[in-house]
Amino acid sequence: MQSASHSFRQERQRQVLRHSNLLWVSSLAMGLVCVAVHPARPDMWLVGGLIALLASAGLVLSRFGLAWQAQYPAFRAMPAVVVLTVLQSSVWGYEAHYGGLCLTLSIAYVGMAAIALYAQWRAFLAAWAPVMVLPVFVGPPLPAETLIDVHLPLMSMVLLGAWQGHLMARRAMRRALVNKRLNALLARNRDSLEATVEERTRALHQSNERLQEEVALRKQVNQSLIKHEEQMNLAMTASGIGFWDWDITGRRVYHSDQHRFFGQNTETEDSIDLIARVHPDDRGQVKRALSAHLTRRSDFYHARYRLVTDEGAEPVWLEDSGKVIERTESGQAVRMVGTRRDISSDMRQREELSLSASLFNNSSDGVFVLGRDQRFKTANRMFSQIVGMQKSQLLGRDLFSILPTHQSQCIAKALLNNGRWHGDLVIRVGGSRRIQVLLTLTAVRSKDRTISHYLGICQDLSQRYNGLIPTDKDAYDALTGVYNRRFFQELLAGFHRHDPLLPDHYAIAILNLDDFAALNRHVGTDTGDQLLRDVAARLTNQNDPLRWVARLGGDRFGLFLEYEGDRAMLEDCLKTLLQEVARPMLVDDQVVSVTASIGVCRVQSDNIDTLLTLSQQAMIQASANGGNTINYHAAYPPGLPQLGDAWAREFRQALDGQVLHLDFWPRTRLANGQLEGVDARVSWHHSVYGRLESDVLLSMAHTVGLGPDLQHWFLQRSCTEAVRWQREGCETVRLSLRLASNQLDDEGFVDQISAVLSSTGLASDALELVITESQLMADVAHVRGVLDRLSTLGVRLVLGDFGAGQSSLSHLKYLPVNALSLAPGLVREAVSKGQQPVLKAVIEMAHSLNLAVIASPVEQPAQLRLLKKLECDIAQGGLVSQSMNADTLLALVKQRHQMHLAASPIQVH
Repeated sequence: MQSASHSFRQERQRQVLRHSNLLWVSSLAMGLVCVAVHPARPDMWLVGGLIALLASAGLVLSRFGLAWQAQYPAFRAMPAVVVLTVLQSSVWGYEAHYGGLCLTLSIAYVGMAAIALYAQWRAFLAAWAPVMVLPVFVGPPLPAETLIDVHLPLMSMVLLGAWQGHLMARRAMRRALVNKRLNALLARNRDSLEATVEERTRALHQSNERLQEEVALRKQVNQSLIKHEEQMNLAMTASGIGFWDWDITGRRVYHSDQHRFFGQNTETEDSIDLIARVHPDDRGQVKRALSAHLTRRSDFYHARYRLVTDEGAEPVWLEDSGKVIERTESGQAVRMVGTRRDISSDMRQREELSLSASLFNNSSDGVFVLGRDQRFKTANRMFSQIVGMQKSQLLGRDLFSILPTHQSQCIAKALLNNGRWHGDLVIRVGGSRRIQVLLTLTAVRSKDRTISHYLGICQDLSQRYNGLIPTDKDAYDALTGVYNRRFFQELLAGFHRHDPLLPDHYAIAILNLDDFAALNRHVGTDTGDQLLRDVAARLTNQNDPLRWVARLGGDRFGLFLEYEGDRAMLEDCLKTLLQEVARPMLVDDQVVSVTASIGVCRVQSDNIDTLLTLSQQAMIQASANGGNTINYHAAYPPGLPQLGDAWAREFRQALDGQVLHLDFWPRTRLANGQLEGVDARVSWHHSVYGRLESDVLLSMAHTVGLGPDLQHWFLQRSCTEAVRWQREGCETVRLSLRLASNQLDDEGFVDQISAVLSSTGLASDALELVITESQLMADVAHVRGVLDRLSTLGVRLVLGDFGAGQSSLSHLKYLPVNALSLAPGLVREAVSKGQQPVLKAVIEMAHSLNLAVIASPVEQPAQLRLLKKLECDIAQGGLVSQSMNADTLLALVKQRHQMHLAASPIQVH
């Protein structure tokens, strides 16, 4: 609106400037007439000069005003026009009082002003008012008759006519301005429409050209596809590959080359029942692979299976690969396509290779292969045992640097001349020890009769291994015949002698049978023992990179793997182990199936002392994930720094500088609300990485070799605080600490506990140690021995995470534990899923064994009410109390000897 008003104002000003020339010229002409008629009047020449001067000024303003307005849109000429008009009208008003011709000319001047200034009403009034008023007041005034009869009527008529003309002109100008805008808008729209039509026409033309090109291209593509399809069919036929197309919703399957794969030709698409033709032993894995892909648990379907054949005939192996190519919006598979290949010859070759590899790796003699330069290319386990070196330490080394002998030149000459050498040698191994071996070297030649490599067989003739690899009964597991825990620990300790330790070269794994305790109860201990023997046999029959197998206790096996940086080979080996263990076993006329969980830790220079602990943690996590899986230990959580020497120094300074903090979580007796004890935990408020909790700190400490130091500091400091509480009169507060797996494995751990109790003066019954079910079941016999020694000291013992499903209830009767700590899932699921009978049975069973029951964490009022109803003894968690430091805890105990849990539980923040 503002823009329209401004344009209208400019248009009116333009009209005034364009037509005001008429006013100025008329005024000048009428002034000349007055001078000519009354030349003798004294003031005539002055009046005439003023009229001429003002008319000239008006003409100049009209001449240049239009140009200035066009150049400067904001230029306003109307004030000057009004001033000139007022001055000119004043002169003509003065002339009007003389009457006669002068009056007539004055009124004529006003009439000309009405014509010239029709666009500006106020400018016209400036011209009309002086001529109207001055004749009345300038003396001598006009006679009354002249004023009334002539002057006033004529001036009123001119005013009325000017007003009507102004209104008409105003409407006309507005219409003209609107028309001008509409014309401009129409012109712009017409130009825009023409440009759009031109652009659309051009785009349509381009689209037509592209469409024609695409049609031509599709013709070429179709021709190429037909040609390629013919070539593919020829290639598939030549390579023995078939094709299948499964319409899942229509329940139809198309099989190509039915005669070649199934020995029959059929007319219908779905006449071949594939599952019925699969060998019964392979149907399960085919169904599992197919189900996993249809339910999106795998990206592709892949299965190898045997067909049902006549008895005594060679097995026919097929390999199917496929993928779902169409699904509904809900994710249900609609169509699946794939290929099929006859791999019978491949499987026979694979079996032959497997037998050869098994013969190579499990030979009672040391076997090795040398290159043409007589440097080691590979060696089996027995040869590594004989020379006391790992396979990676042998590769690339010269034969006589490993088997130093004064007969080296004689051996080399015999190989050159005869291609074979056989005889006894006395060699030095381990730097100083001498052993006698029977060595056979044979040159293997290629088709062109040149030597491609050498095959060596080495047999130890000295006292069996001469102590290099233990052979007495203490080094082997009596049940399975594989190595035992002590030998495996000695094997791991050997990493300290690797200089340097090859990075990304070795891995230590722990294999644990899933739910073996329940299976053992079901089938009996004799069958369970035979199952362990069969599992051990299957493990030791595997090829590289698996180098050593040891039974660590119970149903746990330690695996030493030398994967030489080939992580794909490591992964394949571990998956093969899972598959081998999962294969059904025939034990005492019973078909037994079992799965396993594997925890893996790669060997690094900073984790040699904690390999078993880290592998066990990874194995426990694999078991918690549902079993039958592999889990790799992560050194520390994501987002934390790379742990090196600088971090180790900072950690050491934190230990020495008392920077670490102890946090205490109070526990309450549900019967009376009394404070029963506290759980101690360690944390570190790091300046960069924030608060680091106990589990993260322990993992980081082990990574830099400070795990035992942190654990000793935690034990010493916690016991010292507990003694301070006792001195302040808080004798009833018991200190509870969680044990790590490596502490249970430490032979000196019990002595360490005894020394700390002695040095701090803490009463043994004021200390409570917690072990988890998974730690117990890892090696029941070993852990029970540790617990018996701790119980002899008078320390209270708690079995934690009870109810996680790993332990056998039969062990509880023989363990010296004083309490059970419920697994968090038991309490949580009892409330959320209504599994109260399970929780009630566990609590009643514990009470029947005179064991206290601890629930942690308790976070919801419903959980607290249920625990009180089921007569749980002790509760801990955010609903009872938040964590606090030692001073806050001491002040709390002094102020309140009891923490009542009534309608509103006490919370301490």
